[in-house]
Amino acid sequence: MLRLFNFVAVVALILAVVGYFRDWFEITKPAHDEYAVKVDRDRIGDDTRAARDIASKVGKSLAGRRISGTVKYVNPLTMSVVLTDGAEQDHSFKLAGDSVITRGGQSAGLLDLAETSSVAITYTGLGSEQVIEEIEILD
Repeated sequence: MLRLFNFVAVVALILAVVGYFRDWFEITKPAHDEYAVKVDRDRIGDDTRAARDIASKVGKSLAGRRISGTVKYVNPLTMSVVLTDGAEQDHSFKLAGDSVITRGGQSAGLLDLAETSSVAITYTGLGSEQVIEEIEILD
């Protein structure tokens, strides 16, 4: 129970510090023994919406992106695929254990994926850690 109390206290302290510097509230001393706290709900709402928008953008960038192109290289040992897109840029992907490969709506395998195959890849991740969810062989 003490750990829960400590966790709540730390979160409250962090919110108080962040809120103070983000102008969510203002503390004034109108009289000798009095303090007044003014809460700016509009500012809190604006910051909440901005944080939600950023989280949404990050979520979209991490899940379910799709790219089409031609297979340049398949390495079954490292479970990796290199795809060349329409702009002649290469993109590297890793196959996961649950990656799905299909051709014409039917299940296919890694051996069905030949170099120069036209494919559409649905993947997650950013940068060099792009993991394939699905490869659809288009030809």
